[in-house]
Amino acid sequence: MIVMPVYVSIIIPTKNAGERLDSVLKGIFTSKVNFGYEVIVVDSGSDDNTRKIIDRHPVKLIKIEPLSFSHGGSRNTGADNAAGDILVYLSQDAMPKDERWLASLVSGFNDRNTAGIFGRQIPDGSSSALEKFFLQYVYPDYKIIKDSVNPDNCILQDIFFSDVNSAIRKSEWENNRFREDLIMSEDQAWSRDMLMKKKKIVYEPQAAVYHSHNYTIRKLMLRNFDSGLSLKDIIQAPWTRNLLYEIKYITSALLYFIKNRRYRYLFIFPFYESFRLFAFLAGRFSAFLPIWLKEILSENKAHWKQLRKGNVQS
Repeated sequence: MIVMPVYVSIIIPTKNAGERLDSVLKGIFTSKVNFGYEVIVVDSGSDDNTRKIIDRHPVKLIKIEPLSFSHGGSRNTGADNAAGDILVYLSQDAMPKDERWLASLVSGFNDRNTAGIFGRQIPDGSSSALEKFFLQYVYPDYKIIKDSVNPDNCILQDIFFSDVNSAIRKSEWENNRFREDLIMSEDQAWSRDMLMKKKKIVYEPQAAVYHSHNYTIRKLMLRNFDSGLSLKDIIQAPWTRNLLYEIKYITSALLYFIKNRRYRYLFIFPFYESFRLFAFLAGRFSAFLPIWLKEILSENKAHWKQLRKGNVQS
């Protein structure tokens, strides 16, 4: 048996991943590729059967303390222990769609100016119409290549990059590690840095994973508060650009629900979207809020515990 040198290191942060992780790992190990790869799991204190599932597969396990977790930090830890030239990041519940997922995800690195590639996310069968619209809108079926950004006129879509299902060149990461001070959106910050260096960020729809969530209003608000908090110093476009994008997004959603005869969502969506926007804006202007209220509004409670210890900045 010929053992190929490791070209790709697949890094999966985990915390109580459950049985779905087994399907994710099986999907990885059935990939058809012509290069060597390794799988690294960075686990932050799982107390379910996650580690038993990991033991079923030939992966490298790295254990970190739960209170030391950050999205950027866990990804940096995985990269620090990676042998590959390409770092692939995959969420614990992002299941490869087919055996060509990995090959499709990394094929764009033939272009030496490509710093990062991210793939499509498609809904599971149980996804709500809200989630199906969101994923269709954000992850279309055509390739997108970005190679620059104006930092003074930047909205989220200009730098959008998701490490739920992504690959980055390790040499670029070595010069531009993920930020560990951000509560989330470390992927957007990294993408912005690459685009400011005139590097390419590619969206590859052929590299698809099943990944979707039917968020409750509470969960939606917690996540979007954290998003607004993290992005407040990263996206700097005038409010008019953000407003125009939001109008386009809402209009597209309403047309989608009409086209698919999901008429009740014409009433549900404005209600849902208003809560999302409120939480995002609360995070964006969180400098005016006391820390105890930020912690209540945030999904990542460990971040605030670290903040009280003086390990991170708000």
